[in-house]
Amino acid sequence: MAPQQQASLVTEEAIVAHLYYAMMEIEVITVQVGRSVISGTLVEPEADPRTFGFRPDPNEEVPERLLRRGKLVRVRYASLLDEYAFQGAFVRMQDDVWRISIPHTIDRKDRRLLPRYPVLKSRRFTVQLDGHAGGTRRLLMVDLSPAGFSALVDPRLDKVTVGDTRRAVLHLPDRPALRSRCMVVNVRHIEGDRAIDVIGCRFLGLGFSSSHMLADLLRGWNNS
Repeated sequence: MAPQQQASLVTEEAIVAHLYYAMMEIEVITVQVGRSVISGTLVEPEADPRTFGFRPDPNEEVPERLLRRGKLVRVRYASLLDEYAFQGAFVRMQDDVWRISIPHTIDRKDRRLLPRYPVLKSRRFTVQLDGHAGGTRRLLMVDLSPAGFSALVDPRLDKVTVGDTRRAVLHLPDRPALRSRCMVVNVRHIEGDRAIDVIGCRFLGLGFSSSHMLADLLRGWNNS
């Protein structure tokens, strides 16, 4: 088997979505500042200024003399199969949380931006896309994440091609409808069923507050 190539996230939208995933799923991250390596947990991103939070574990000795504005830090963490790393700059201390600038790049070994949560069985997650069937049909979502979603389409009614950009209205359980733009990034056939296709879509311009709402919903949904 060929060695897996390292990939990077480079757009702010993809990076913010990934940071929400890490906040939900990664139990321990490490931050290297100078020669010190501090363990802790990730705290949600902020839109203004564009930072995320790091809360050191209570037993960690924090080198406060090194924590000056603009000081570069190295962040690392891992899921069961994947490893991530990036560099940011210390911005300020807020209570017991370090605020660190959102990075320009996140290096990773896995190819997918972040895992999507399966939601099809509940039949409570649906999406309306403009430009087909008058925009009135609700498509069942197969999976969902702060980065995007996939949904079931009928190829006889829903003319969708890779690269299409659509306005979308997501209908979510116990949350208000969420409006966003999305791009179709793949269309795949279900083997043995010509009547149904699955489209994969990436959010465009979802924003901090909507990413936070989705992350919060999916965290509760995944643990229920």
